[in-house]
Amino acid sequence: MKKIFTLVLSILMILGTFNMTNAAPENVGSGVRTIKINDLNKTVNVVTIDLNSPDMKIEVVTANDKVSGSEDFMSMINRKKPVAAINANFFDAYNSLEPYGSIIKNNRLTYLEGENTSLVIREKNKVDMDYFKVKIDGYLDGKRENSWNHERQAMDFNLFSVWYVNNLPKDSTGVYIYTPERGNNIWLETGTAVEVIQNKITKVTKNPKETTIPSNGYIIYYGANAADDKYINDRFRIGRTVELNYTASAVTEKGIEELEAKAPVLSAKQTKLFGSLNKQTKNNWNNEKNGMDFNLFNIWYINTRPIDSTGVYLYTPERGDSFAVPEGKAITVSNKAITKVELRTTDIKIPKDGFVIYYGKDASDDDYINQRFAPGKTIDFYHKDTLQLDTDNIIKRAVEDNRAALAEIITKRTETAGIDINKVDYMISAGPYLVKDGKIIVDAIAQGFKEDKIAVNRAHRSALGITKDNKLILVTGGNLNMTELAQVMMSLGCNKAMNLDGGASSGLYAKGKMITQPGRKLNTVLMVFDIKQ
Repeated sequence: MKKIFTLVLSILMILGTFNMTNAAPENVGSGVRTIKINDLNKTVNVVTIDLNSPDMKIEVVTANDKVSGSEDFMSMINRKKPVAAINANFFDAYNSLEPYGSIIKNNRLTYLEGENTSLVIREKNKVDMDYFKVKIDGYLDGKRENSWNHERQAMDFNLFSVWYVNNLPKDSTGVYIYTPERGNNIWLETGTAVEVIQNKITKVTKNPKETTIPSNGYIIYYGANAADDKYINDRFRIGRTVELNYTASAVTEKGIEELEAKAPVLSAKQTKLFGSLNKQTKNNWNNEKNGMDFNLFNIWYINTRPIDSTGVYLYTPERGDSFAVPEGKAITVSNKAITKVELRTTDIKIPKDGFVIYYGKDASDDDYINQRFAPGKTIDFYHKDTLQLDTDNIIKRAVEDNRAALAEIITKRTETAGIDINKVDYMISAGPYLVKDGKIIVDAIAQGFKEDKIAVNRAHRSALGITKDNKLILVTGGNLNMTELAQVMMSLGCNKAMNLDGGASSGLYAKGKMITQPGRKLNTVLMVFDIKQ
């Protein structure tokens, strides 16, 4: 009997040694941490995912796998069976149930709105984070620029831009894309819908009402005040091919908000230029349309940084090729002809053979711009006293008189390093951005969060971060303001970190346990899977 007991004990010891030396590493860990911040103890729930493990996979899940709507957090977990999950995007929890920000699922941009702090996932579990804006440029018939057609003596228009993907059409000046992720159809009261199937325009409908979204294509929609019939007819003809190009650009220096906040003191001369459209030096009554043809405009600032939101600016190639501005309107001119009119932009790109006219956000309304500027019209400048057109010399003199403006620093807008949006499999976005490159950078108001419940107050929070050794950190905790939340994420070793939707939306789950139960249904959730399970 003693020999049998000894033998069994020896076998157990051997098995125990085997299990210890060959045990799988803990890829998902969870616990509670108490962190002292300004002599206050802050207790948070922490889930850590080791992204160095090839078994970890990250995905974005939306309520009932649709764009809008809400679903119980536990229902989403039961459907997908992750090892860990946390709530993600802000959303309108009380009315439309539409998300805010941008979402990518399965390498498809399923929602796009604004400029956001975003977490991107590619190749299953490679993650990155930045504050950037996704831009969609459209190209027709493979052309990359508008060009003058000498045979027709008119412009060939081959370019357009898109601002939103799958949003409800609330912005009458907006340009939207609706994909099958939105559903089978969408109600579009007015404006123009362009149907694209297998990359070709198949239908153009004015005032489309109930519109079917093709399962093998999408709808390009121009709001009622986004474009006139000429703009649509010049571009969207049945049979033309359509190509969409997605880019992610980020403000790599702190700057736009600082420029807005500074007092409007110029380091350069203020110069008034008198502008002319189609070589006219007065406004004329048009009997055919029974209205005015507006042919005149003025410029007040030459190449200076945009310190006056009511100002009208001229930017020439001497200023550089591109830079960021506060949201405004821009007219791009090449070889004295308008090639692009943007009613909403934060990105100035100056052609080498022309210039950009930029209207600050309080300088004009959309009607003023639409009554004057349209692609194909010519732009000139004239002497007020003689009405003589003298564009080249007037611009040259204005640039020289305002050369001091070129010494002013303007925030550059460049492509986000390391993030190719076309290779992103999943993306969530929220904010504010808390930690970047191991430093606290949180500034809620500068990043567009004006409400006290985010910018000032303490509340229940959700956040995620990335460590230098490639760990994904998921956090929930109560009674935290944004600065304190950033300090918590720094204390947990995060090199980058961002805030997520919080309050009643705050939810955290790991390894079969509901750690933080949300107080409401959710729209968007970030989930982590163990592919070996």
